Amino acid sequence: MEPPEKRPKTMNGAEGKESSLDFSHLGRFQMTRVLNEDSESKSVCLEGLVDGKKAVLILNKLPFSAETLDRLVSKSAECREEMRNDIYGKYACLLDPELNHVKANLICPATEKHIKKYESSPRHIIYETPAMYKALTSPFLETEKFSIEWVYNFLSKKAEADTIVYEDPDPETGFIMGPDYKWNGKQMEDLYVLGIVHSRKLKSLRTLNQSHLPLLKKLWLDGTKAIHDKYKVEPSQIRAYLHYQPSYYHLHVHFTHVQYHAPGINAEKSHLLPTVIYNIERQADFYQRAILPFVVKESENIFQYYRKAGYNFKSPQMNPISIGTRVEDPLKAASSPQGVTGLFQFFKALGKAKHEPCGEHWNVTFGESAWRLAIMAMCVSPKLDRKRLIQCALTSAFTSLGSHTDDGSVWATKLREVRGILFESMSLSKACELFDHYETHVSARRGLPPNSDEERIYRNLLEFEEALLLWEELKKEGENPPIQDLLKRMCHAKFPGHEKYEMFKDGTELQNLLYFFLQISCLSSLKRTGWVNMKVRDPERVAGHMFRMGMMAMILEDQKSEAILGGSAIILSIVHDIAECIVGDITPHDPVTPEEKHDKEMAAMKTLVEKLPGPLAKDLYDAFSRYEFQPENDRSAIMTKDLDKFDMILQAMEYEEQAPSRGAFLEDFFNSTKGVFQTERIKTLDKELRDYRAKFHEAK
Repeated sequence: MEPPEKRPKTMNGAEGKESSLDFSHLGRFQMTRVLNEDSESKSVCLEGLVDGKKAVLILNKLPFSAETLDRLVSKSAECREEMRNDIYGKYACLLDPELNHVKANLICPATEKHIKKYESSPRHIIYETPAMYKALTSPFLETEKFSIEWVYNFLSKKAEADTIVYEDPDPETGFIMGPDYKWNGKQMEDLYVLGIVHSRKLKSLRTLNQSHLPLLKKLWLDGTKAIHDKYKVEPSQIRAYLHYQPSYYHLHVHFTHVQYHAPGINAEKSHLLPTVIYNIERQADFYQRAILPFVVKESENIFQYYRKAGYNFKSPQMNPISIGTRVEDPLKAASSPQGVTGLFQFFKALGKAKHEPCGEHWNVTFGESAWRLAIMAMCVSPKLDRKRLIQCALTSAFTSLGSHTDDGSVWATKLREVRGILFESMSLSKACELFDHYETHVSARRGLPPNSDEERIYRNLLEFEEALLLWEELKKEGENPPIQDLLKRMCHAKFPGHEKYEMFKDGTELQNLLYFFLQISCLSSLKRTGWVNMKVRDPERVAGHMFRMGMMAMILEDQKSEAILGGSAIILSIVHDIAECIVGDITPHDPVTPEEKHDKEMAAMKTLVEKLPGPLAKDLYDAFSRYEFQPENDRSAIMTKDLDKFDMILQAMEYEEQAPSRGAFLEDFFNSTKGVFQTERIKTLDKELRDYRAKFHEAK
């Protein structure tokens, strides 16, 4: 058995048919260059032509066979002395051609992919995070994969049926085993068998989770037993492993003898099957969360793809320790040529999410809906990864980016569009992280099976948000819709109080939480007073303001901790104006002193959260208090205060661009924020914004 790039092909390149190629002697191959030599495996790869078509020829010296040793050690083998020293001698032996076979594998016609695969080139290790897999590796593989028709031919027994060692026909947990082309089937020390699964849904190690344990255990237990029954090799002498990256994307397991130094058994490529089973048993989505290394050659397209995306192969940041712990400066690490300008333009583009309705039937914008979804994510069980849920919720507004934003958008196109915008705007690691969150949102919208509890809960949150939007619209139209369906959906999302409702029909806690969501929802219609007073077109609402602050915090803050409630600037950003659903948006121009404003908002916040279940009330109140009191050395609170002011002047710039005839009519907002920023990263963005504004008005 062999992958498609190593199989003979017909003259027109089709696979699975008898080849009409005349290759009765090596003289048919016209060599143009040596692609690679390997003294350890005693092989050489050559590029050339056969009948005018590009071809790759792989020549391998075969191992000695015990069956022919008596003929080998005979008078027919001439020995020519090369060196003699005391009792030691070195000779060149000229063997009978029948005993000196060289195996030849021909690929004809060969593509550039085949040539690059075998070409000698410097190698590098990429440490692929889950986010990098979704944002880079997976899209690349969709466009660069080899045909695997030969796999389907083998599974359906259209080819090589006589080589089958073992078969389990179950379509979900079954597989077929057969000898790999690198083994001659004789020396047990060189044993090499492949186990190829029947399921076409499984592609690689990355796709495996708890639901695949029955298949993986069959591969290990039944696979090693089949090899023992046929070849008498003990399970303790069998190395069973998966490659990452694999040479073809249909799940398969390699079975080799431990004495055989098989290609690809090195640590950065091989993953032992028993260890894979162990990891998944202890964490269902282990391989969706793991950092997986793989080797690339500089001549390969994937190397160029990663480098173009911003992966710095020379930087110590691109290693597993740094990926897990080092916090990069998103401004200094920006991979785009524009640097900070790219990030500034991205934040500016998010202004569209503040103003564009998220659906044909809703007045709520993408940003406002994302904000409420993030608040909901804060309120689910602390047993879940709420940080990830909140980030997925905020990135849901990325659907507003690009050319098509309606629900009829083709999601594959939207994903490509968003990925391109992210990679043009910020550092590789941050772009991959955000794309990972957005891809989770898109998967939930598309109804794809969830891979974790968080993904399942996120889908339930989306369904609850949509049901709540519909309920609110019916309410506006004068109807009186019941809340029972909303409470059931809250149970699906496992909000605090769902146990009491499900067991005892006591909906008090759920109803208090639902009332909280409904009460803060008015922030999606509460226009910010400053813009109303300045008579701008389509003034932003308070919820949209908090949305973009949360997104900017997600990108700019050093997120070293998993803490969420009462923790990061993301949380403070999406909570800091929440009391305005009771007291309104009070500005410095209103007849209210700063002290009175502070007291009113603290009292309103207490009223807003006091009936929430469990520790939720304290967590939300503490986060709000940190913003209000600005404790000394509280970096998250300080950053949130800076983000509040920066988002205000960024929005002011957008309004001035929309009304060029009014000139710099929002100058007061810029004057009030001169020199007030304390966070270095926001100081840098503030300068970028003011330079941009100056050029804009000079050009008019």
